[in-house]
Order: sequence, then C-alpha cells, then structure tokens
Amino acid sequence: MISTVLLVGMNCASKSTPDTIRVSAIKNGVITFSDGSTHAIPHYDDSTFTTIYFVRHCEKAKDGTNDPDLTTEGRARAAHLARVMEHAGLDEIVTTQYKRTFQTGEAVQQKIAGIPLSQVKADSLENWLTETLSRHPGEQFLSVGHQNTVPQLLNKLAGKLQYQNIADNEFGRLYIAVTQGGKQTEILELQY
Repeated sequence: MISTVLLVGMNCASKSTPDTIRVSAIKNGVITFSDGSTHAIPHYDDSTFTTIYFVRHCEKAKDGTNDPDLTTEGRARAAHLARVMEHAGLDEIVTTQYKRTFQTGEAVQQKIAGIPLSQVKADSLENWLTETLSRHPGEQFLSVGHQNTVPQLLNKLAGKLQYQNIADNEFGRLYIAVTQGGKQTEILELQY
C-alpha cells in the first residue's frame, strides 16, 4: 500500500489564528485557498481513483445529551463548508446517525440540489469505506464523522496508525483522500 500525506495551506504553529490559509472553494479538481493560491487534487480525472472528503461534524451544543444539535457557530461553519463543497462534484454525502453529523451534511446537500445524503451507523463506517472503495471507483464522497471516526478511516486508507483523534475543541479540518481501491492513497490535510 502506497500512502502519501501532504499538508497544504495550514499554519502549523496555530490551527486557529487568522493568518491560517483556508480552503475557500473546490471546483473541477482544483482547491482554491483564501490567499488565492491553488492546488490540484491528485488523480482527479482518473476514473480508477475514488475521492473522499472527510470532515468532522461542526460545533455541537453542550446540552448534556449524546445527540446534540449544532450550535449557531456550528451552523455557520456548516454553511461555509457547503460553499466550499458546492462545485466539488460530489456524488453522495454520508453521515453517521447523529444529528450533528447529519446537520453538517444536510447544509452541504441543501447547497447542491439533487445530491443524495445517506446515514451509516458510526460503528459501521469501516464497512462503508470498504464497500465504497470496491464498488464506486471514480466517484466522490463527503463523509461527515466524529473526532475518532475520521482518523480511524484515514488510518485504514493510509495503512498505518498516522492520524490521532481530533481534539474536542477543534473543528474545520478537511481531509481529501484520493485512493485507488485502498491500494494507492494520497491524503491532503487542510483547513476550511
């Protein structure tokens, strides 16, 4: 398994400073950043590669339940994600069964008319990934997960333990995994 990771557009000293370069749009296989620079998504036009955009759900309410809604800030971030992904060419959005992931994905779905939104139980995401890689080469997916499920799926694609759980207060990371059936994988790590 070949795996490469490219850290693009992040100020590694601080993930939340105003000078962090963020993704402002994805269109026709090209990522445009807030500073006007661009970066091509690897293998974008190769129909043997599947592209999966991974994000953690946006900010959730701390209401004492295990299934909270997004906060006002979370809804604003989800709306921004929708603008970023509007022209990415997605074939499907996949979320877990929790409201916070569904609401994040739903914001993107509302921006892209006609795109299906499916729910997968959080403990079945690895099965979803395996099936997606075998049955959907050339397609593009947005997977909205959690602080632990996003790195788990990335580690599965990378073929090694490379990604750690996302910090509880960290939102706005976007990972773009481009993979040829899980055999050859390139992962871009970005901020949106």
